[in-house]
Order: sequence, then C-alpha cells, then structure tokens
Amino acid sequence: MISVILHSILALLTAGAAGAAYRAWRKKGFRDCAIKDLFYFFLFFSAAHLSVVVSFFLLFANPAALAWGYIFMVGFIFAAVFCIFKIEFGIMRLCREKTRFLLAAVIFSGAVAVVIQAYDFRLPIAREAGFILWNANLVSAWMTSLPAASAAMLWIVLFMKNFPENMALGDRLKFYFSVIDSIFFVGAALTYFPARDNDQIVLSFVFIFLGTFFASAPFVFSKIRFLATGK
Repeated sequence: MISVILHSILALLTAGAAGAAYRAWRKKGFRDCAIKDLFYFFLFFSAAHLSVVVSFFLLFANPAALAWGYIFMVGFIFAAVFCIFKIEFGIMRLCREKTRFLLAAVIFSGAVAVVIQAYDFRLPIAREAGFILWNANLVSAWMTSLPAASAAMLWIVLFMKNFPENMALGDRLKFYFSVIDSIFFVGAALTYFPARDNDQIVLSFVFIFLGTFFASAPFVFSKIRFLATGK
C-alpha cells in the first residue's frame, strides 16, 4: 500500500535525523537538554511511523492489527509533541510548576485520546488508490490534531520572536527551515488524523513529507558532512 511505503520512508528520514541529533547531544557531553528533547522528538516520530509499518508487514496487513498500529502511532505522536512542548516551555522560561502542569495536561490528553480510540475500536479503510483512511474516532482524532498543531504554531511564534539579528548563513538557514517545517506540520496535524477521503490523506502526506524534510535536513546534512570529513 502507498500509505505504508510513505510511512516507511518517513520512518527512515526521522530515524536519520534522530541519529544526527544524538550525535550533536553526545558532542555536547549529554548536557544539552534541548538537543536531548529534539533527539527524543525525532525518535518518537520515527516510532510513530514504524508502528504502522510493523503492524502491516508483521501481521500481514490484518485490518485489526493496522488499527492497533494507528493507536500506537497516536501514543508516539503525543510523546513527540511532549518533547517539543518541553523545549518551547524552556525557551519561554516558564516556572517549574506551570511547566509541569502544562506537560501533565499533554500527557493526560494523549492518554484520553488513546483510550477513546481503543474503546471505540474502528477498522481502517483501504482505498483503491493504495491509501489508508484510519476511520478514527473524531474526538480522538481532533484531540491528537490540535495539540500537535498548537506545538507547531507555538514553535513558529517563538522562533520568529527570538530570531537573532547577527547570525551566520548556515545558522540562519536552520532558523528558516525550522519555521518552514512547522508551517507544514500545522497543515499535517490538521489533515492527517481527521482525514475522511483520499484528497485529505494525500494532502496530509504532502504536508508531512515537506515538514519532515525541512525538520530533518539540517541534522541529516550535518551527519553526511561528518561522515565525509570527520568534523
């Protein structure tokens, strides 16, 4: 199925970005919390895609297995969103109590979304074009979409607000890429989970691929340069 192939590619891209982020974290002596959270963001994002791929290939495209794969994907997406919010709250310098409360709210929302989807267990729909419509419970779908979109929108605001005036070209491009990928992730979050037809799911994959490319590119290119030069 096309959806599974696309999720496989996305899993590889985000795994590569996670590896590059881990290298950057290790280079900092494992002391930089923001890079650590970014590493876990890519790791959980890759796991989200892999949950679909694994449920498809290991369980022979069984619809019930794919439905569970989707449920696990929702859980991993919330874990990734948790990491992004953690970085953002650090940038905002929120007090510890407020940060804990907001992060607890993210965890609670994720748990509720997963429980609703598991309770209202629905089989996905395989379209003739090769795309999978998850047929998700709309409450659970929007409970997943809105926090993910909010995290991406907050990322845009924070980066635009804290854009340094004097910056090297390479760092400036990373800033631009970070804002652009967030714009695409907003679109992806609002179209993928509540999708109800082929056009919506295709559009969501366009957003996801573009967002993943711009999010992963700085880390992947950095890793390629390291492999080529050792620096």
